[in-house]
Amino acid sequence: MTVSYMARSTDDLAGIARQILAVVPPGALIVMIAEMGAGKTTLSQALCRELGVTSGFSSPTYSIVNQYSSDVGEIYHIDLYRLSTLEEALGIGIEDYLYPNAYTIMEWPQLIEPLLPERFWRIDITVVEDDQRMVVLDLVDVTIGDVS
Repeated sequence: MTVSYMARSTDDLAGIARQILAVVPPGALIVMIAEMGAGKTTLSQALCRELGVTSGFSSPTYSIVNQYSSDVGEIYHIDLYRLSTLEEALGIGIEDYLYPNAYTIMEWPQLIEPLLPERFWRIDITVVEDDQRMVVLDLVDVTIGDVS
């Protein structure tokens, strides 16, 4: 399953987050792929708001993992940008977040690609021009190939 959304500005990301959550089931692992400044953290924040997080949202760039309570349970927001080796990721217990029973939103997952589960949701964000972004949601299922 592949679904594409066009954000004409960052204000559109709240509506896109709502549409993504209408497709992605509770307890899912969502990984985000995009260049620096494309809007991963902004979309993560919009997803958290849509899930009922009302305060305390911050980028986990320095803390690596932020945990939030919401109406739907715990939400984990992970940013692996500062890690440089797979061993560092294992050292923070990344495997505990890969098979969640809560929503887990992960930025910069490329480092841990060999550890990703057989099934997860992938969001690619591409800068089209200025403030416009193309957001593509895919279900990745390696047991049957990408479900697209």
